[in-house]
This record gives sequence, structure tokens and C-alpha cells, in this order.
Amino acid sequence: MMAEPVEWKKVGERLRKIRKEKRLSQREFGRQFNVSQNMISLYEKGKSRAPVEFYIQAAHFGDRSVEWLLLGHQDHLVETLREMEALYDKIQQHLAAVQQLLDRESREAVREAMLTAEDGRQLRQMLSREPHLPACIREALAHPATWESLHINGRELHAFCFLTQAFGDIEMDGLKSFLQIVRSARPAVQAVSPTAHAPTPPAGK
Repeated sequence: MMAEPVEWKKVGERLRKIRKEKRLSQREFGRQFNVSQNMISLYEKGKSRAPVEFYIQAAHFGDRSVEWLLLGHQDHLVETLREMEALYDKIQQHLAAVQQLLDRESREAVREAMLTAEDGRQLRQMLSREPHLPACIREALAHPATWESLHINGRELHAFCFLTQAFGDIEMDGLKSFLQIVRSARPAVQAVSPTAHAPTPPAGK
């Protein structure tokens, strides 16, 4: 079987295609292989042949096969890999979007559960999976006795976290002062029977 002839002018055209795809001048392209601009020009015009190592390196640099560069054969493997790479990028983008949606829904679910939590132990268990918390809350969570002494509920914790977002981190003493102020300002709710203090009707005449 006779070897397929190499058309060096077309090899030069394909070499130029690689260079253009990389958006390089002949001088910049030549620097990749320690070859002068004049030699790159001769290679691209097909007026001179480079050592075989040059074509191997140039093909690899252009993400092409040596067979494509020298003979112009369609490089199905490279095209398939490029398609797979593009598909992989799209899948990664979709996965990132889905993950953001799930994270947002998860944060909303945690927030809703936190607001309704009245039991300190339930709240502590919930917060053990929450990465973004004020330092003093993390400190209290690390010491069960300290956490229990706070008697903090979900709404108080949510309000305190909002406060730290606005003013920066607050020390443990600041947390205790916050709880004291919030609780002292909270109106007392008393369950009063509707008839407990009803006025006594005057005696009939």
C-alpha cells in the first residue's frame, strides 16, 4: 500500500489555521516552538518543511491530530472530545443553577423552621448544620450549658442574626443584653377569662 503524499502547501494552510484559531501572530506562534517568524512564514506557505517534532508539537498546541495537520484527514476523535467538553460545560452550568435553587430553598426552609422553633434543643440541632452564624452563637452552641442558659427562641435568634449583619459581630455580653432588652420590651400577654372581671350588674329594683 502506497503512502499517501503530503501536500506541503495545504499543510501550511492548516498550520496557519491553528495559528489563527489561537489568535497569534507569526512571531508569537513561533515563540511557542523556538522558531523564527521567517521560518513560520515559510512553513505556512509550504516553501519549507519543518522537523517532524515541530508538526507534532504544533498539532498538540492546536488541539489537533498530526494526521489532520499533515494529511487533512477529519479528526473525529478531537471533534467528539470537543462536543463532549461543550456538553459537559452546559451540564455543569445547569447543575450549578439547580444547586443555587436548592440552596436558596433550603435556606428558606431553615429560616421558616428557625422562626417557629421554641424549644432550645430543637433549635440547637437545627443550627448545627448552619454554616453562617455570629461568633457568639457558635460559641454558645459549642457549650450546651451556655446555650441552655440563654433560653433563646427562633424569632430572637433571627432578629439577632439580622442585627449582626447590619452592625458586625457582637460579643456574648452583647447577645445577653439584646435578649434582655427584647424580652423587657415584649408586651406581657395574660390569658384573662371573659367573665373574670365583668362588672356586677346592679340589683334590680
